[in-house]
Amino acid sequence: MPTREEIQSLAQGIISSYENRIGDMKQLRETVKLGLKDFQNSRVAIGRELRAELTKNTTDLKQEVSTQLSSFNNAHAAMSKEMKAELAKGVADLHRDVMAILKGFDTELRETGTELAEGRQAWRELAATMHAKRGRPIIEAKPPTAAPPVIEALGEEMNVSPEITALQNRVFVYLAHHPEGTRMAELEQEFGLARIQMARLIRNLIDENKIEKRDFLYFPI
Repeated sequence: MPTREEIQSLAQGIISSYENRIGDMKQLRETVKLGLKDFQNSRVAIGRELRAELTKNTTDLKQEVSTQLSSFNNAHAAMSKEMKAELAKGVADLHRDVMAILKGFDTELRETGTELAEGRQAWRELAATMHAKRGRPIIEAKPPTAAPPVIEALGEEMNVSPEITALQNRVFVYLAHHPEGTRMAELEQEFGLARIQMARLIRNLIDENKIEKRDFLYFPI
């Protein structure tokens, strides 16, 4: 059976072991507390650094995007200006080419009209000679009217003016001297007018009940 001294010694050992464990636990708690504090400080520092880096990157990104947009706007403005200049030049060149073509066509038409007028004059002289040889009365030949310029006649409406009235009277007198009827083509050649102009004169005379159309011929009333 253990003695009293042995029991006291065992109890003292147990108490000493407990106190040692309590001391170890306290030291462990202090160590953990210090570790948690260091971790917290480290987390705060890392968060601060991340926010600063993110702010810097965002600012750099905004600056880069702004620079790219400004460069794009400048390039777009320059391209637009260049395209407008090219378009204006193209329109000017096209207008110049069209006017040159119309002018050349007008010159050719005038030359053709002159040749036709000379041919009509020669034909009238021949007809007058034949009439004289056959003993028929000679109808006085009217001087041919030159064809109007193409450039001036484009899109132009014929107004009832004294000149047009006089021309209508000449057409009527011509038809009166040809009771057998006259075709539109003959009238165009006689007076040197385009089809649309002669058609308007004929329409005016028909509206005034001075001439009529039967089949493809025009007769005085």
